[in-house]
Amino acid sequence: MTDLPNPDHNSSAEPEVRTGSERFNLNAARPTGRPIYEPAALTTHKRRRFSPWLVIPTLLIALAALLYFLLFAPKPRHAVATAGTLIYASDANSPGISHLWLSQADGTGAHPLTSGAFSDASPAWTADGYQLAFVSDRTQGQNQIYVMDGDGKNVAQITHNPGAKAQPAFAPASNSLLGYLAGGTLVVGDVTKGESSPLLPSSLQSAHPGSVDKSQQPEAEAVITGFAWRKTADSTNPGLAAVEENAGVQNLVVLPDLGSSLIRTQNGQAGGPPLASADSVNPAWAPDGARLAVALLHVQGLPGGRKGSLLAQFDASGIAQRSLVPPIADPAIGPQAPVFSPDGSALLFELWQQPDLASRKRLGLFRVPTDGSGTVQPLARGDAGAAQFSLDGKYVYFLARRPNGGHDLWRISPDGTSPSRVSDGKADVTSYALSPQVQKN
Repeated sequence: MTDLPNPDHNSSAEPEVRTGSERFNLNAARPTGRPIYEPAALTTHKRRRFSPWLVIPTLLIALAALLYFLLFAPKPRHAVATAGTLIYASDANSPGISHLWLSQADGTGAHPLTSGAFSDASPAWTADGYQLAFVSDRTQGQNQIYVMDGDGKNVAQITHNPGAKAQPAFAPASNSLLGYLAGGTLVVGDVTKGESSPLLPSSLQSAHPGSVDKSQQPEAEAVITGFAWRKTADSTNPGLAAVEENAGVQNLVVLPDLGSSLIRTQNGQAGGPPLASADSVNPAWAPDGARLAVALLHVQGLPGGRKGSLLAQFDASGIAQRSLVPPIADPAIGPQAPVFSPDGSALLFELWQQPDLASRKRLGLFRVPTDGSGTVQPLARGDAGAAQFSLDGKYVYFLARRPNGGHDLWRISPDGTSPSRVSDGKADVTSYALSPQVQKN
């Protein structure tokens, strides 16, 4: 007899599904505890724990990375307004120890940017005037190159290898390409990337075809004593001229750009450019990079056994063109340290008396037109030099020696009138640099 459904049964009762002789409640609570299906073939996974032996090495690596970032990583560049200012190295407030001071162009508002028991000198601005490079012995008493913002903040060490560094100078129109001397070697590097490599003396370069007599190649002991950057159409590939000294004689070497072959000029070379070997050689490029003024004191090996000194003009490839001043017959007197005006129409130079390499005396600072049409004009007599034109060409700045042995920073009009002292007349000023920023009206 078949059972019939009970009409009085509660409609909310749990539904059942009948399969064979078994009944399954679909809304019944799921069983807890061990899963019903767990194949034995599945591997049991255990939680991995971090080895305590890796904690200390990990911390050390993180600390080293942090120290590198703080000490050596390039710092972000900040827009610092420096137009109408100059920076100079002075031992004011710290006799015998020079620090960098910033002032207005007339010397007012002077205040120190650096301080401490170490010396800072040789400031050099970037092209935009936001930052500057300088030389300091703050690292174990050895001169190294540093960079800081124009307001003295964010000082960062650029060079770290042994050996003294000197004469830092940024390439034209560049905020990162820096050249400097290191132990008689000219080194060029990018301060933002922290990369640098030796460029000269010429033993590091291949000779320019046809310009060098192979028998007169400089020996390995040749050293670089100075250099001057050249402006080119490609600001990323400037050129330069450098002074290479070997056995007490200096020679002019030229790289029209950093990607070209080296031209080494020396008097007497077969087929080579003449008149670029002397007791002292100083080059300076015109603002457009098309001409090179070279001061030659006591030229070596002139035809007929003659001796003399010259201020000569060369082209960008190192070929002598003409003399900018009448040749000086007295071999002990000659020009040095030429500097072009901003428009290239005038040239400043120092006059030196040098009877021998051990006795050198500066006789004054002079000005001459570069077109050869004018006469030499004296600007400052006596021990005056290290001249620079202001950006607008209205003033000539220079260092003058005091009777007590210190140096003052002066400025004067290009016609030799209205001289005025910029520094305080007490401290010793050893180097300076004018901001390249243009003042906004």
